Amino acid sequence: AYQAFGKYMWSERAKEITEVVLALVDEALKEKVYDKIWSELADNDREYMSFLCKCLDDRDKTQVGEFLAKAGLRHNEWSVPRMRLAAKGIIDIEERGIIKLKLPRFKEYVKMKTEW
Repeated sequence: AYQAFGKYMWSERAKEITEVVLALVDEALKEKVYDKIWSELADNDREYMSFLCKCLDDRDKTQVGEFLAKAGLRHNEWSVPRMRLAAKGIIDIEERGIIKLKLPRFKEYVKMKTEW
């Protein structure tokens, strides 16, 4: 992602991240990385990611309790998919009670894929 930002900011001669740069980065991430990650997720993991991304704040993190409430899940229902998504490097669960996305602009990708 950082290389893509650098490449497109350089090619656009941009000193700041512009809408054009964001669109180019999003397209590069989609084609080269995120489409593959998404296609390898089980249907229910895609649903979890859709609910999770709806709960994320501007820093791409949320409280576990808020996510579970919106998704209508109990802690025990979330534990196995949580570990799968963490093992795939999609979410960070290191901080107790917090879920964070590890992948830059993945929330925007999921939003586009699931048509909120």
